[in-house]
Amino acid sequence: MNPEKSSSADLVKILEGDADLQLKARACQHLAIVGDEAAIPALAKLLGDVKLADFARCALENIPSPAAAAALREALGKLQGSVRAGVVNSLGVLRDREAVPALISLVPQADSGALAALGQIADDAAVAEILKQLAGADPRQAAHAALKAAQVAASEDRAEVSAKLLEAVGKAKLPDYFHSAANTAK
Repeated sequence: MNPEKSSSADLVKILEGDADLQLKARACQHLAIVGDEAAIPALAKLLGDVKLADFARCALENIPSPAAAAALREALGKLQGSVRAGVVNSLGVLRDREAVPALISLVPQADSGALAALGQIADDAAVAEILKQLAGADPRQAAHAALKAAQVAASEDRAEVSAKLLEAVGKAKLPDYFHSAANTAK
C-alpha cells in the first residue's frame, strides 16, 4: 500500500494494523496532509510510542479540529520524558489555551518545555506565569518564554502586554544578551 495515495481512512487502517514501523511513520506523515477528525484516536494511541510519537504529533498538529488538541491534552497527564515534552511542544505550536493550567503545573520541572509552550500561547494566564517565573531564582527559561510571548502579543496588537514582558526581561537578573534582546524588541 502506498500511503501517499491513500485516504485518511486507509491510513488509519495502517496505523491500527500490523504494518511495519516505516509504513506507519509514512502513514502519519500523510495524515498530516489529509488527516481528518476520524484519524485522531489512532494517532493519539501512538503518542506514547517513542518511535512514532513525533510522527503522530505532527499529524495531530495539522488536523484542523479542536479534538486534536484535546487528544494531546489528554495524553499530557499520561506520558513522561521525551514523549511528554513533545506533547508539551505541540500544545504550544497549536497555541492551545485550554492546556495552560496543565502547562503551568509542569513549570517546576525545568526540562518539561512548559515555559516555552506558555510563551507560544501567550494568553493572560500564560503571561502571568511567565512574569512570575522571571522573578524566580533562575529566570533564564522564563526570559526566553517572555521574549516569545512579547512577540506573539505584539503580533496580536496587544502592545501593552508586549511592553510589560519586555520591561520585565529588562529588569530581571539575567545575562546582558537578554537585556539587549528585550531592548531591541521594544
